[in-house]
Amino acid sequence: NPNDPRLTWLQNDLASARNDPAITWIIVYMHFPFYVSGDKAMDKRDRAAIEPILKTQKVDVVFEGHQHSYERTLPVTDNGMTIDTVSCGSAPWSSCTDPKYPIYLVQGTAGAGLQPITFPSQPWSLVRINTAFGYNKVTVNGNQLTASFIDTNGTVLDTVTITKGKDLTPPVRSNGQPTGALPSSTTQTTISLNTNEAATCRYSTTSGTDYNL
Repeated sequence: NPNDPRLTWLQNDLASARNDPAITWIIVYMHFPFYVSGDKAMDKRDRAAIEPILKTQKVDVVFEGHQHSYERTLPVTDNGMTIDTVSCGSAPWSSCTDPKYPIYLVQGTAGAGLQPITFPSQPWSLVRINTAFGYNKVTVNGNQLTASFIDTNGTVLDTVTITKGKDLTPPVRSNGQPTGALPSSTTQTTISLNTNEAATCRYSTTSGTDYNL
């Protein structure tokens, strides 16, 4: 149900965080996973309602559970149909710069019996481990975040470091007013528009004027 108040809350909460200049990283936790090489995935209807919100609000990392194994993805969205294959470089794809979509981490290795990885590897799946118990340690240092899967012996089995540069993605504008040409007799008007993130509006009274970022 697109009018579900829980979706409204999620949209508003993530938008508030994304528009807060004091917040650099947005990490989402959920029990049922979107991306997993097993049979524990979230209901397709719930996923269809939630995943576009995570994409729009530029969530950085999503931790998932339910499947008792570990898995790390490339930056991915749109039910696996859109994959960012560039930002994480080459194998072992452990250093990502300005990924376009969330990176998903299944961390279901806290103590319950480990489960088999039953599905073939998908293009979005990078690392799959179901032979060790452990936890994930997240370290944030300014514009850099590192997430490491550490087993019960203290051995790092997988790690990914995400680095953010300056966000040069233009905000999405909508509902701009007024539209079209104003009468030549106009002496004042009110300009309004909506954006999907915090933005500064610059305008000119000269037709065709463009501004660079």
